[in-house]
Amino acid sequence: YWTWVTAPDLVPEGEEGSLTASRSFKGYPAGHLLTPESIESLRTSKPYNVLVVVLESTRYDATSLAAPGQRLGAKTPVLAELARTGLNAPTARAVIPHTTKSLVSILCGRYPTMQKDTFEVLLRFDIECLPGIASRAGYRSAFFQSSVGAFEFRPRLASMLGYSEFFAWESIMGEALGYLASDDESLGPAFTTWLNGLGGDRFFATILTSAAHHPYRLGAAARKRAKESGAATDTELERYQRLVESEDHMLGDLLEAMDSAGVRDQTIIVVVGDHGEGFGAKGVRQHDNNFYEEGLRVPFVIHAPKMEARTIDGNVSLLDVTPTVLG
Repeated sequence: YWTWVTAPDLVPEGEEGSLTASRSFKGYPAGHLLTPESIESLRTSKPYNVLVVVLESTRYDATSLAAPGQRLGAKTPVLAELARTGLNAPTARAVIPHTTKSLVSILCGRYPTMQKDTFEVLLRFDIECLPGIASRAGYRSAFFQSSVGAFEFRPRLASMLGYSEFFAWESIMGEALGYLASDDESLGPAFTTWLNGLGGDRFFATILTSAAHHPYRLGAAARKRAKESGAATDTELERYQRLVESEDHMLGDLLEAMDSAGVRDQTIIVVVGDHGEGFGAKGVRQHDNNFYEEGLRVPFVIHAPKMEARTIDGNVSLLDVTPTVLG
């Protein structure tokens, strides 16, 4: 299988069992979203900053965006307010319920490879994506994640997407919450420090949470809030809901940081889930193989200066983030 991907021409064409060139993976076709002239216009004009917040394993009905009676017990008032005053797409879905795949969908407006293997980190991954466009236009670009940086070669993926800076648990040093995650609220101070050091430069930043991923362990702040409010934490599903609420607290910290820096009214804010999460309702747990609504339907909210509040009633894909932000 790996040979089929990396060296498709080892078997001479025509022999039994061989693959023709048309059926072998030789990398993505070149994809240019903007002309050089358009990128130069971004450099010389005064366009908005962009903040993309990707909520790990956050299904639509785990947030306050879902209708009463159709939602789980989590409360996300910050996200709900952004949706109320911005663009809200209630029927948005991931292409594949996998984080690396969704990052490509969100940030490049392109379909990822349709396998669970992360071929997107191969050298043959050569397409134009939002972070690279922003960097070429003179933006400061950075990717922040609360999870371990080495997971799925994330620093390499961030570099290939076009980010100039990368921050993960190893540098942020949040509270460790298992084999992958640390507390998401540690992302707020990390982003604030970076933002305050920009000196007024335009920025394109992405924040990726992690704690809502299995094994759903609560950090100290989440445990304290749950104890004070009496919120349940006994089951995996209940702890997951408390972690979704922690994401919302972190989102509030990001908005406060931009308010303090005086840049919020100059910033496009995108908040999406990378995929959903299952807890056995359809016989599937977690997300990689969960192609039900619980695994694919995610929040999709965009808040931008001077943008009128609007709800998109039709189906929306994470593929729509890139062309919408560029527009």
